[in-house]
Amino acid sequence: MNKKMAFVGPEAYYLSFSFLGADCYCADVSNVSSVIKQLKNEGFSLIFTTEDLLSEGGDGVIVLPGMVKGSRGETIKKEIQRAVGSDISSFLNE
Repeated sequence: MNKKMAFVGPEAYYLSFSFLGADCYCADVSNVSSVIKQLKNEGFSLIFTTEDLLSEGGDGVIVLPGMVKGSRGETIKKEIQRAVGSDISSFLNE
């Protein structure tokens, strides 16, 4: 059985998730729930999104920290930058 994986959210994340073999879909706060519901109906068993789009996941939905101001991801980004000595996120979005 082939498991289908998707990422739903900002384009800035597409490259990272496409390397993992995920199908990527653009969404915003207004339509993220309907996109996720549609993907589940299409047989996707693992769906990633960001906390700025969806606060809680559900069966098969993983909510990741976003990089927007005030999010957990912004804190993580700052800590990585402090540890590494530079902002490596720009390399991930090339």
